[in-house]
Amino acid sequence: MTGQRRRAHGEGSVYEQRPGVWAAVVDLGWIDGKRKRKHVYAKSEAEAVRKRDDLRRQLQLGVDLTAQPRTLEAWLTEWLRDVKAHDGTRPSTLVRYRLALSKHLLPGLGRVKLDRLTPRDVQRFLTGLRGKLAPASIIKVHAVLRVALADAERMDLVPRNVAKAAKPPALGRTERRALTPEKAKTLLSVLTGDRLESLFVLALATGLRRAELLGLRWSDVDLPGKALFVSTPAEL
Repeated sequence: MTGQRRRAHGEGSVYEQRPGVWAAVVDLGWIDGKRKRKHVYAKSEAEAVRKRDDLRRQLQLGVDLTAQPRTLEAWLTEWLRDVKAHDGTRPSTLVRYRLALSKHLLPGLGRVKLDRLTPRDVQRFLTGLRGKLAPASIIKVHAVLRVALADAERMDLVPRNVAKAAKPPALGRTERRALTPEKAKTLLSVLTGDRLESLFVLALATGLRRAELLGLRWSDVDLPGKALFVSTPAEL
């Protein structure tokens, strides 16, 4: 080994393993009766020092550097199965999470290593969804990733939540026109006897969204109590 340069005790070491390849080593201490060290490699001394310092920061934050690298897909699958399914998350929310994972997050970012995911990766992913999804839906997908990475950070699997640094598209302001009482009466008079008359009556009386209206079942209706139980649809 040439050009070896030792750092102060506890900081690890950086050295040129061979021409053009620099190595950094961080001592992780004794684990299960064995001395563990983490090795990383770079093309320059400066890059090796940066990687070494990043490892030291992760170690100080409590990240388990001895754990086998896992992909984002592996973590998201574990997160949904072992974390969210048992922490009181509502079933309708779990359905929304599963849709976000299966349709967007796993195909788009699943193969990226969890500890290698960067804000730029997330930003490019969100940008790639434009034109495919409405801005509101992209915001929902981003929110699922942000929650999943927050739990990964809490469990010391990553040093920070990189999804926080990415920005989803802004929601544009949509001008909506409401029916006047006179126009609403006219609409209902035209629909008298139509098979969808009751649907429009309910829509005008409650202001429910289309997906909420179409998702109603008889079990959601309490006629004696004059109540209607509405579930928020899982829309991604």
